[in-house]
Amino acid sequence: MARGLSAATLFPFVRGVTIETVGIFDCGKIQNTLRQTRMLINVGGGNQDGGPVAGIHWHMNLGNEISYIATASHRQVIPWVRVKDGQGKVTEYYDRTRPLSAEQVSTAEKRHMDCIDCHNRPAHIYLPPDVALDQSFAAGRLDPTMPYLKRQAVESLNRPYATEDEAVKAIANSLDAFYRTNYAEVYRQKGDALKGAIGETQRIYKTYFFPEMKTKLGNPSEQYRTPLFFGLFSLS
Repeated sequence: MARGLSAATLFPFVRGVTIETVGIFDCGKIQNTLRQTRMLINVGGGNQDGGPVAGIHWHMNLGNEISYIATASHRQVIPWVRVKDGQGKVTEYYDRTRPLSAEQVSTAEKRHMDCIDCHNRPAHIYLPPDVALDQSFAAGRLDPTMPYLKRQAVESLNRPYATEDEAVKAIANSLDAFYRTNYAEVYRQKGDALKGAIGETQRIYKTYFFPEMKTKLGNPSEQYRTPLFFGLFSLS
């Protein structure tokens, strides 16, 4: 992508084009190396008054109808989709790897697609540890020159704890012991950075983990604009 040029300048014929940049700090790298991926997303819209209806929000035009069959309650596996456009043209799409018979299609429950199918989070965002840590690195709250900081922080966050107090103490002990034992020079020279890393990792735990309530990542399922869920980045 040419530096300094917007998506609208480069693609004036496509309405609602945006560039999404996703930064990920490598978990297995000693220097927590930053990798960036840029995606050109045709967001589009559903209002015909603004131009041709296209892009990932094409279905929001009330003249279009999309129905689908999901094989489980979480609606993550969808082997059949039916599209009816404003002119009444009907197109059906089948998953070749999970084909349904004509009888299965006729008898299966069909859901009319709406906003909740792509956006099911009403309030609190539950970020997995690696994503939360990426944001902390990007915001300058974690020092990427600390060897294996992301890896060690992810490990300490993912361990099972009975209470928040137990987790906070264990995170501090784990990170402190790792650098004191394996990187004595870093431990001596970057004491403030280590204290900051411990505090930030503890903050992430207290924000996204609630052991007393018996909650954990993946419960509930969540669809939002994150690299882990590709509902908004569908390839079609």
